[in-house]
Formats: sequence, C-alpha cells, structure tokens
Amino acid sequence: MNENLIKNYLVKHDENGRVTAVEEVGINTVLPENNYIIVSDLSIFNDNNSHFIFVIDGELKVVVPSTNVKCKLRRSDDNIGFRVIANHAALLLEPDEKYKDIQYYIEQHE
Repeated sequence: MNENLIKNYLVKHDENGRVTAVEEVGINTVLPENNYIIVSDLSIFNDNNSHFIFVIDGELKVVVPSTNVKCKLRRSDDNIGFRVIANHAALLLEPDEKYKDIQYYIEQHE
C-alpha cells in the first residue's frame, strides 16, 4: 500500500455546525446535497472532545464552552427538574439511569 496516499474524509454536520458523522471518502461515496465538508486531517478529533468540534465557515473548529456559567439551584418538592443522587446535587442522573435515592433540583431565579 502506498504510504504517501492522502485520505479524504467527509464530515457531515447539522444546520448549527455540530458534527454528525465522519467517514472516509471513497470512489463510490455519494456526497450529500449540503451540510458537509471534505477534510484530509482529522487530528482535531484526536486532540479535543468531539462534542466541542463544529464546522464554522467551512472549517473544523473547537468551540469550548465558558466555564464561568453559574446557576443557583434549589430543591424541588414537585419531583420536577434535574434528577440527582440524593444529597449529591452535583451528580446528575441521565434520563435512563436508575437509582433508588433521587432528589430533584430546579433553577433558582432571583
């Protein structure tokens, strides 16, 4: 196999630029009508969390969310809001996760 062969990759994305699929481009690859770019370097995926990689202006870019976001929470008595492990409000549960001691928290608006 030729080691100097350059591979190209089809990067599909949604209308917001979020990457939805990456596949190697071959002879029989059918290109979508829109929402894609072709790249030859996927190293951005090796060095970053894929949730932070977006297509912006036709290029792959890393968009790191601000860590300065603060939201006060208060315990909900109505079993609505964020599901957490009881007495551990920072341990959010996914919708399909099962746990015996659950509490609910909602945003506290001041």
